[in-house]
Amino acid sequence: MSSQVERFINGSSCDSYLYFGAFKVSDGANFRIYAPHAKDVEVVVLNNSYKMEKIDFRGIFEVRVAGVKEFDSYYFRILTSDDIWIKKDDPYARYVHDKNIVLVENDDYVFDDEKWLKKAKNDNVFNACYIEDEFNIDDQRYFVEYLKEYHYNYVVLTPYTFKNLFVVNELFINETSLKHFINNLHAANIGVMFKFDTECFCDYEYGLNDLDGASIYNLDEDKIKEPGKMYFDYSKNSAKSYMLSVIHYYLNVFHGDGICLNESDFNKEISKTIGDKLVIYTSNENKSGCLSDEYVNKVINNLNGKFDFNKFVNYYKEIEKNSYLYFDYDYCVSKVEGTVAHKNKIAKILLAMTYISNHNCVTKFNKNEEYLYCLKVLGEIYASSKSLHNSNTMDLLLNGKKNNYFAYQISHRNEYIIMVINFSDLEDPKFDLGMPYYGYYRLMLDSCNNEKDEELYMTRSKKIHGKTLAMQMHVKPFQVLVYKRMRDI
Repeated sequence: MSSQVERFINGSSCDSYLYFGAFKVSDGANFRIYAPHAKDVEVVVLNNSYKMEKIDFRGIFEVRVAGVKEFDSYYFRILTSDDIWIKKDDPYARYVHDKNIVLVENDDYVFDDEKWLKKAKNDNVFNACYIEDEFNIDDQRYFVEYLKEYHYNYVVLTPYTFKNLFVVNELFINETSLKHFINNLHAANIGVMFKFDTECFCDYEYGLNDLDGASIYNLDEDKIKEPGKMYFDYSKNSAKSYMLSVIHYYLNVFHGDGICLNESDFNKEISKTIGDKLVIYTSNENKSGCLSDEYVNKVINNLNGKFDFNKFVNYYKEIEKNSYLYFDYDYCVSKVEGTVAHKNKIAKILLAMTYISNHNCVTKFNKNEEYLYCLKVLGEIYASSKSLHNSNTMDLLLNGKKNNYFAYQISHRNEYIIMVINFSDLEDPKFDLGMPYYGYYRLMLDSCNNEKDEELYMTRSKKIHGKTLAMQMHVKPFQVLVYKRMRDI
């Protein structure tokens, strides 16, 4: 165990969960905790206290207690340097029952996803569904079919509870339930990404904050105060080893395919430790933010004739290739003013902007019928169009500031996708859009009419919008149209 202790102390441990915490043994349980500033430590099992022995001068305490059974509750009592006894939960606790930390044995669940784990993944296509509190584990069969129908190939989820980082998220009940869920997703050829907030943790009396009377994991003084949050201090090796171990615990034990992290110096170091797993940076403060509302706000805040479409196009051009965009239908609807019908129209425009923008997509799980058709069509277009997830060009065809219409083209080799948006209440049944190339185009999406159009639309000679070619279309109020070039004339 000395090597595990050394790695933890120097901040490089990825498996401290195998050493610290509570473990069932033949005649009871073994308890171990890191508390370098403690004068004394006890473990309390079912209201019975047991003195722990300091087995390492750097502050590791341990005791073996006979007769402890699975689901027996326990906690630690720590005597601080100020001679004050404090109660603390086990930082490595893995199960909570009736609000108490309880001892659990390792489950005996066996994955059968060997083929998936060995399969070469196409990271160029990343269409992920983000699940949160609206998800119900009892509906997982329906959920897998939902993912297939809407062309998702990844799921993004937070695997832990905010209060106890080694305890599985309440959405999944227990470890076995989460493993079974992930196994089913892998069987359906769907990957799983774990989202981690490495910046902060839950601020509660018995938590990580000032664990042994001193701040071995948290900042001494939190300058950015948010109710219920404490912040990790990664200048301390114990904090580094703890978070590294949290991430590797879920990746290794639950067969995760990658991680979603805020873009920080420490998280970039984390990404170097996970081998060939996929990494997504999700900061709200940088252009490659995935789970960010920044791009949505830029659109919503400028809908009333003030939106600068050139800046919009440049914004997407500047985002790095491996960036990820996030769409939350309910969030968009809540931010847009107007009638329900108007809110839905704008939300569908924003959904299309997410997919048809040369980036990988994360959309939050939602069963709202108003936008499911668009979601399905856009997912199909995205999955089948190399121009949306490869090196390509993005060209502005029409600047909406002049006539409220906006159009741009994304191309890759001989593939061309055109998106037309009407941000106004104007309608033009015979609108001509200046086109850069001859060809036949198919209307893939009309956000106002949930039906597929098999007709091919042809470009013709006409000088408009600085082009010598044009294609005619019917543009309706607050509508998005997506065309795909099918062949040359």
